[in-house]
Amino acid sequence: MKKLKKTFLIIGIFLLLAGGSFVYFLYSREAPITQGEVEYQLTYKEGLALDLYEPTENLYELRPVLVHFHGGAWIGGAKEAINNDRFHGAINGLRAKGFVVISPNYTLAEGGKSPFPKCIEDALDVMKWVEEHAEEYNLDLQNVGLMGESAGAHLAMMAAYANGKEFGISYSYPINYLVDVYGPVDLKALYTDSEIRKELETRIQNFPAPIKKGLDLSQYLFGFDPQTDTTKAWTFAKKHSPITYFGADAPPLLMIHGDIDRVVPYPQSILLQAKADSLGIVNEIHKLQGSDHAFMGATEAQKDSVQKWIGDFVLQYLK
Repeated sequence: MKKLKKTFLIIGIFLLLAGGSFVYFLYSREAPITQGEVEYQLTYKEGLALDLYEPTENLYELRPVLVHFHGGAWIGGAKEAINNDRFHGAINGLRAKGFVVISPNYTLAEGGKSPFPKCIEDALDVMKWVEEHAEEYNLDLQNVGLMGESAGAHLAMMAAYANGKEFGISYSYPINYLVDVYGPVDLKALYTDSEIRKELETRIQNFPAPIKKGLDLSQYLFGFDPQTDTTKAWTFAKKHSPITYFGADAPPLLMIHGDIDRVVPYPQSILLQAKADSLGIVNEIHKLQGSDHAFMGATEAQKDSVQKWIGDFVLQYLK
């Protein structure tokens, strides 16, 4: 275990990796990693680690917890992505309110091999780590929530909704709330939407050759060609879709989604909202007019609203 203050973290990691311009970006955008202290690279299972962002104001003896899962279409991204500028206001605001924020890595597709179900198992194992280390880090197990972006939102939902026994894990942990930022809800619908396939395939083409090799949508999502066995493909999609497990015990839900999202279309969130309404689950949905995936095209006012929506929602369920 290694506690790093922001100065050491920036100089020791990002300056070496990315140079001064990136360090300037982090500080100018008030990235979470430049605020307070971080417990960096804590192993939560073999080969995978998480970062624990300490509160910038310690207001509680037992600190509430927000677990954040990064996006990246299950083929890329990393826990450090929490330091992009999409959620800085919300993350920094919650840390100033006494929250611990945890950002884990998880299994990604590699060599044409599907990340499922490993990435879901990883999300559940993160929650197990939180419980097992609650005393060590003064974590309040009565105040734990999940947040994810895109593929990370999918994993947050699976960790919240799915029965761990479905994935060979006898562990599950109740959470207070869930923040879903343009997360995939139904993988079958995601795959069968030709516009999404085209968009993802276009994005993959921009990856360096060693990364994009073999990473067509079919291979990295399913691990096999779904056209050769559609029955197997749809069974696979159902098993790994949050909507399959969404039930009456689901926690309060916040959804944020752009209405012209070409990667994960806005109707995915509408589907989840309809299910939540039918079961009487408390939910809140915010549509960003004219915003694509990753808030591309969103106005500064809309981006500021995202920070407020997240912060207000999380604080609403602080016990």
